[in-house]
Amino acid sequence: FLPVLAYVAIRLQFWTLAIFDGSGIAGGLSTSWALTRRSVLRMLGWGLAVFGISLLLVVLDFLLSLLLAAVPVVPEVITAAVDASFLAFSTIVLAILYESQRLRTLAGAVVPSPPVTYPRDADGPLEPPPPPPSPPSDPWAG
Repeated sequence: FLPVLAYVAIRLQFWTLAIFDGSGIAGGLSTSWALTRRSVLRMLGWGLAVFGISLLLVVLDFLLSLLLAAVPVVPEVITAAVDASFLAFSTIVLAILYESQRLRTLAGAVVPSPPVTYPRDADGPLEPPPPPPSPPSDPWAG
């Protein structure tokens, strides 16, 4: 049962990002399922990499809390900062994976646009603007 649950969790990991991207609830489900098609091992590898980083951070946080056990507030602050930073990091990694998977699935469907061409002046280069008018005479310089 656990392998099936892990497989479904991997296939649905982009669900919230797809909803944030503009799909509805059912659309987010189908988008996540379509984006992770034929990419379950890739998603599993990235998940294991992020899990390894989190284990490393937990061990470092535990060691710091042991070293700073005399001051109980400092380990709590460090733990909160590490947790918030890792949450932001893992969200960014997931968003990059989401966009990467979107581009992988759309790679065949996207047609490159033709190069932009600008109209040319048939008479040659454009004329420069006229010079500014001369300043008015000074009435106070008598």
